[in-house]
Amino acid sequence: MNLPNSLSLVRFALVPVFPLVYFSALPNAHLWAAGVYALASATDVLDGILARQLHMITRLGRVIDPMADKLMAAVVVFCIAYDNPIVWWAAGVFFLKEILMGIGAILQYKKINDVPSSEKFGKFSAVLFFVVCLIILVFGAALPPVTQLVLVSAATACSVLALLLYLRRFIALTRPKNH
Repeated sequence: MNLPNSLSLVRFALVPVFPLVYFSALPNAHLWAAGVYALASATDVLDGILARQLHMITRLGRVIDPMADKLMAAVVVFCIAYDNPIVWWAAGVFFLKEILMGIGAILQYKKINDVPSSEKFGKFSAVLFFVVCLIILVFGAALPPVTQLVLVSAATACSVLALLLYLRRFIALTRPKNH
């Protein structure tokens, strides 16, 4: 197990910590949960940098890294939607997108025996999602509902566009080659 993959496992370990902190009776629980989310995201950035610069990219890492990211994101979305009914629709879109991408990754792995690394727009979409969730976690009730709706709508639109770009790449990679 190399260092980047170990960092992905740390992210897996932080997944149950987030809701425990988020729903705790701690003063400023949402701020502490935002800290857990930021720490998890920092391990994601660090494992990517280390894997590329130290030439430690592995097939295992290309599977567990996005899996850890998706689990953390799903928990964060669930918790935010639980407290903010205005974003339930976006949570539904998020979960549908992640289910479709998960099915696509499984099919792609079976077809080409690999999981290609993410695309730049997919990374941008993930960063935007992280920033929007962090803003909602930190500023929560101080944000007018319309502001939350605009932020979540922008992140959701980028996420759907990323899904469409991944679908295009999925088709290109799994289409039978004509000789």
